[in-house]
Amino acid sequence: MWFFNSEEKEIQKVCRDFARNELAPVAEHHDTKETFNLKAFKHMGDLGLLGITAHPDFGGAGMGATAATIVMEEFGKACAGSTLSYLAHTIL
Repeated sequence: MWFFNSEEKEIQKVCRDFARNELAPVAEHHDTKETFNLKAFKHMGDLGLLGITAHPDFGGAGMGATAATIVMEEFGKACAGSTLSYLAHTIL
């Protein structure tokens, strides 16, 4: 989007690639089997996406709701279950 800053655009690209490569290929399996994609969730942490809105003093990225929403939008294109898990971890 034209109004995202450079850091938000980078997050969007990383999340779009992650969703395409790691969430989408197994989304139907996890939905059908009613299982949790723990491998992907751990990788979200490795990418620094978990706690994206938390202050750096607490191990987060210190970014705002816009960044978290970008992540959820990109993930939501690939896997609703993983997106809801991310939302619950990040926002609640």
